[in-house]
Amino acid sequence: MKKVFLLLASAFMGVAAFAGNEWSLEDGTITVKYNSFGKADESGTSIQWQAGNAAAFPDAVEEASGNTLWTPALGEKFMVTLKGTANMTGKMQMFMADEREEVSYWTPLCATYGEVEVVAGEAFTLETVFTVDKVAFDEETPLTLPGLILAYEYPGTSEDEGFDATEDFVIEGASLEILYAEAANIVDPITLSYSKQDGDAFQFQGILNSKVTAAKAGQFANVKFEGVAQNDITTLMYALVDNSEQAGWWKQMTDEMVSFKANIKKGDKVSVQFSFEITGETPSSSPVFKDVLLANAESKGMSVDFSNASIEVSVTDAALYGGPVLDAVEEVSNVAIENGVVYSAGEIVVYNVAGQVVATASQEFSINSLNAGVYFVATAEGTAKIVK
Repeated sequence: MKKVFLLLASAFMGVAAFAGNEWSLEDGTITVKYNSFGKADESGTSIQWQAGNAAAFPDAVEEASGNTLWTPALGEKFMVTLKGTANMTGKMQMFMADEREEVSYWTPLCATYGEVEVVAGEAFTLETVFTVDKVAFDEETPLTLPGLILAYEYPGTSEDEGFDATEDFVIEGASLEILYAEAANIVDPITLSYSKQDGDAFQFQGILNSKVTAAKAGQFANVKFEGVAQNDITTLMYALVDNSEQAGWWKQMTDEMVSFKANIKKGDKVSVQFSFEITGETPSSSPVFKDVLLANAESKGMSVDFSNASIEVSVTDAALYGGPVLDAVEEVSNVAIENGVVYSAGEIVVYNVAGQVVATASQEFSINSLNAGVYFVATAEGTAKIVK
């Protein structure tokens, strides 16, 4: 799991306190002006282009519901897909925020954001889901008419020969799709927002404040998760992450996400507890731990939700529970699999659906080391089909 998939409010720290520019989609073109108040380099000069479209979200609500007097409400969702070809290379981000003077020119309505690396002359797709989680700047100044904010960040410094603040950031052949969904009434929810598409599966991610305060390699994270699924889920995964600035906002305590439940159907009650060994050291002297849930699902949607949900995580020197059991092994033929580990008297070979060898091991192999997908495990004793 890479940092690019992490959706955190910390990203707002790098966005301008004032933008003021506007963009629209006219004849398939979006133009974003240079923002002198944007993120600055070491010289104090902004290296950011930024602009907003205050009509984007109200227009989407009106199209979906006919509501012409829309104001933000907690839990409302917007799936935004922007496609096109940019004229500059660098990082482009998408935010949902209020840019009015009354709210100090920059107040986010959603803790998540979208991000994509754009290359000049190459087509890109930026897709993300915004869930409204803030509806008032203060009691006297309610948030209204949030804007869809685009921000392009130059990859170098203002001293570079190619830096030109007079040139606009332009997206040609642009298309913008915004889907709107009213807030769902879910009791004690845990929500995973759409993150990206990975191969044949769509990924959804949720980031929760953890009760863990300290963790180091050799210890064990003990996880208890409960919830009633509101969607079909192929695989549900967990990671303990140091979210401090010193750790670069994303430092996993294991190399891979830990897969702990598979083939979940809508309406299933999920109740699991498992332990896994921590293999990574946090570089942070003051770690800020987060519980990260990642779900793969075959069908695209705005979110994956659990009702009556809870997660408890503790770190101890010895494991409190057994390892995660995926319930994802199919067509087993004389293969010994226990707690997500394949055992054999000889060599173990793992193939993907294309017949390519993706892993080999001697005598034992952990299924949790695999990314989500469908695999075939061959041992001297037999074969098994594994779905993650």
